[in-house]
Amino acid sequence: MPGEALGAPDGPVLRYLGALEAFDRAFPGFHSEAHGVTIDPHTGDYLIECVRPDHIPGAAGR
Repeated sequence: MPGEALGAPDGPVLRYLGALEAFDRAFPGFHSEAHGVTIDPHTGDYLIECVRPDHIPGAAGR
């Protein structure tokens, strides 16, 4: 997912990732694969790197 806009916190992309994370927790050993997602080895949390639009110089109001 690098370079993709993630949208709102309750939007489809993050809801999809949340569903994959929930599946992985419910069915250990049947791990999902999602490009750009790292799974924290201690907590099982899905981690993604992103840039917040409000932290991009010149991006205010976009």
